[in-house]
Amino acid sequence: MSRCFLHGHGSCGGKISGEHYISETVLEAIGSNGSVQIGGLPWQTQQTLQSIGIRSLVSNVLCATHNSGLSGLDNAAGAFFRAVDAADKRPATLPSVITVDGMLVERWFLKVMSGLAAGVGFNNGTVPAKWNQVLSGDPWPDGWGLYVPTPSGSQVLATEFFLETVVNPDTREVNAAKFRVAGVYFSLLLGRPDNPAAWGAHRPRGLIFRNEQSERRIEFAWPFHTDQAVIYTKVGTSKARAPQWDGWKE
Repeated sequence: MSRCFLHGHGSCGGKISGEHYISETVLEAIGSNGSVQIGGLPWQTQQTLQSIGIRSLVSNVLCATHNSGLSGLDNAAGAFFRAVDAADKRPATLPSVITVDGMLVERWFLKVMSGLAAGVGFNNGTVPAKWNQVLSGDPWPDGWGLYVPTPSGSQVLATEFFLETVVNPDTREVNAAKFRVAGVYFSLLLGRPDNPAAWGAHRPRGLIFRNEQSERRIEFAWPFHTDQAVIYTKVGTSKARAPQWDGWKE
């Protein structure tokens, strides 16, 4: 990569250096012993889940100035996913309500997609101008952005990072990205959906984690009013292989 993918959107400065396309602080929040379970990256064999060293997930995609300018996204996402993981596995370590900046977390998902496009080939290896404009502070187009589906049936909140893209079959452009981080599902819409409700709650109020003894709320602060929250109710724990990994090689 010869130049910063945000070139032309603000001033570039400093050298192009190795940047984690999935933020290091997030990988550390959901990983252990310097590695994390990852699936769905373009260079991985399909239906393969691998324990990958966090330090290896880097690519030269941002200049030092833009990298520093986006550090707030990384910090917000790291705090959010540490809280998500703890709300399920260590709720006593958290206050009853945690607030994170929804706009920063939403843009973090876009930063991940931009880094993967520039560094490892998603979206035909290009970062669209509209993505860069939003990353640089422009408003999201109508209907785009973060959606969180309501859990359907039981699921295991395993420590993992999984990504699946929805692409235009003719142009191979990414229209949406489905993430599973620490077992929780998120979708980033990069186009206006025909049926928004099918993707879940658009910019929900937050996530609620309940068990028999307590409740922990991770609330998104948005610059607008939103009511809908996504609720997870804990029914037990297991040391068995996560069911969403069935059929996947390791």
